[in-house]
Amino acid sequence: MIFVNIACYRDRECVPTLRDLFEKARYPDQINVGIILQTLPEDGIAVAHDRVVVGHVDASKSMGVCWARALGYQLWRGEQFVLQIDSHMRFAPNWDVLLLAQLAACPSRKPLLTTYPPAYEPPNELISDKPAFLAAKEFGLGGVLLQQAVMEPTPTTPKPTAFVAAGFLFGPAAWIREVPYDPRLYFHGEETTLAARLWTNGWDFFGPTEAIIWHQYAKVERARHWEDARQWGELDALSLARVRQLLGMRPAAGDAPVDLTGYGLGSVRTLDQYQAMSGINFCDQTIAPHALIGDFALVP
Repeated sequence: MIFVNIACYRDRECVPTLRDLFEKARYPDQINVGIILQTLPEDGIAVAHDRVVVGHVDASKSMGVCWARALGYQLWRGEQFVLQIDSHMRFAPNWDVLLLAQLAACPSRKPLLTTYPPAYEPPNELISDKPAFLAAKEFGLGGVLLQQAVMEPTPTTPKPTAFVAAGFLFGPAAWIREVPYDPRLYFHGEETTLAARLWTNGWDFFGPTEAIIWHQYAKVERARHWEDARQWGELDALSLARVRQLLGMRPAAGDAPVDLTGYGLGSVRTLDQYQAMSGINFCDQTIAPHALIGDFALVP
């Protein structure tokens, strides 16, 4: 059985996303969804489905996407597999079976499928059916690593990567117990810290060999938390301090020591090993050539 975690912030696309999710699954009776629905009354968003558990949150009380994803995992009820997605997605026919088959093809004891999916435009126009794979792009503001999707000839088996995409992450539910989602992160650094924590706990990442899920990237009239929340700057500053401390980066002016208890790195592999594998030096802010093209090798 698959548990799908969706964090929705004032997004009307969540309703057609849920409809498509269940219509396209081969075994919809084996899918449970937990959605943290952060809305205001004027949004007019209502979700009702017998396989969906809704956590209602007044949008004015939201603390951001990572907080919402962490809250969503409180709705998990022991399903064997977990799929984390955004609230604006579309699905391939039999997506549930396809994901499980791709996961089984990964040469790892602890595999996770992840990538930036191809785009769609509402209501149901799929822009591409070609999979892309994660690579490094550059260091942005605050020293946060930015990622990109690279296109290349499609491999015959899932392709190893060093990174994760928070809007498409699928694997055994054991990962959410071993690496609990950090609710004190805000937005920037979510994917980088999650990858480092998962990898140092022994998890490996792979890009699927076919398009299975699509994501809406086009700029739309959708509310953003940082546009609504007066305190977003404070939340972001505290979050970035957590990111820098976890990844061994140089602190910024004003950073105070933070408590990472329960949300730190693992002990199976080290941060130095992750940096060598990924080609990313967080302290020196350098990116190796193989990271820019998404060419990664598995490490025991």
